[in-house]
Amino acid sequence: MNTINTWQTTVTINDPARKQFWESTIGTSTLPIKSIMPIFCNLPGKTRAYVYMLDVQAISDEMRSKIAAGIGQQFGVDPATVESEMIMTGAPILAEDCIVQSSDPATLMSMLI
Repeated sequence: MNTINTWQTTVTINDPARKQFWESTIGTSTLPIKSIMPIFCNLPGKTRAYVYMLDVQAISDEMRSKIAAGIGQQFGVDPATVESEMIMTGAPILAEDCIVQSSDPATLMSMLI
C-alpha cells in the first residue's frame, strides 16, 4: 500500500518525451500507482489506451498541484479543473514504455491467485 511517505507500487515512465514532462513538472518520472494491472481509458487522441492510475492519495498537495498545472498547460485546460478531476476520479498514466514495480506483499500475492 502506498502512503505519502512510502511508495510501494510504482510506475517509471521511460518514453523520452513523457519522462521529460514528469521530471520537469515534479522532479521524477517514478510515480505511485493504485494497481500493477493497467485498465482501459479514453485519452485525448487515444481511445481505449492501457493506463495505470496515479495514486493521488500517496502524493503531496504540492505535487498534485504541480501535476495539475503541467497537465493543464500541456492540454490547454484550467489547472484548477485538472486538480479537481484528479481528486474526484484520479489521473491516468499511459502504460506504454513504462516499468511497474511493487514491494507490497498483498499486491504480489494477489498476482498468484
